[in-house]
Amino acid sequence: TDVLMLVHPKQLNEKLLFSIDQYALNGGKVIAFVDPHNESNPMATMAAGGPDGSDLAPLLEAWGIQYDSSQVLLDAKAGLDIRTQNGGVTRHFGFVGLSTEELDREDITTANLEIINGASFGSLAQKADSKSEWLPLITSTDNADLLEVGIYAGSRDPDMLSAQYENENTSFVVAARVSGQSASAFDAIPEGLEQVEFKASTDNLNVMVVADTDLLADRFWVQQANFFGQTITTPFANNGDFVTNAVENFTARH
Repeated sequence: TDVLMLVHPKQLNEKLLFSIDQYALNGGKVIAFVDPHNESNPMATMAAGGPDGSDLAPLLEAWGIQYDSSQVLLDAKAGLDIRTQNGGVTRHFGFVGLSTEELDREDITTANLEIINGASFGSLAQKADSKSEWLPLITSTDNADLLEVGIYAGSRDPDMLSAQYENENTSFVVAARVSGQSASAFDAIPEGLEQVEFKASTDNLNVMVVADTDLLADRFWVQQANFFGQTITTPFANNGDFVTNAVENFTARH
């Protein structure tokens, strides 16, 4: 396996978490997409659906990453304009388009991208005791705030979200590389896996974490049209390029 991509992982059992942990510690490359609220899950948009969050808490903590799964990013400056039910247009602070100023212009994964669209981003930070190398790839603007995910998921009114918004005058990291030193998330081999080897630490961690899964959904980056019976797709954001760049970059790195 050249690259392991995890998308919206939820309630992974101990054996699977251990396998991912050991894969990463033995030099495997991991790209993980986690999300406090997956807008693209049809059930999550229902009134009784509630937040649809994902998490990798034990592994993220071991990799030196602090991920806040309880709050959603609101960005007044990068919020996208959406069509309202009455035909008008309003800005949705939770639907965010992050442009060149918020993308790392030095890293090969994001250097040539123009815009990444997503929704209900979470936030990432480096743990204070982390010994790993921390490289933010995508951040919010500095006109951002965090809102409790339950409040966000229960709201169908973008204007209500803007009323909840309070400018923190800070930017939040929403995608980052983590490399170098890391300890295992486990103290010992889980029961039932005694025959496998156990690696307790590494100096060669190679992980990318993105705090959103909605950016993978077509509606945030590609437009579809019917052309003489064929479906033609036209990208209007660089979400697909970002994923392709990340996978190709990790495949090439040794």
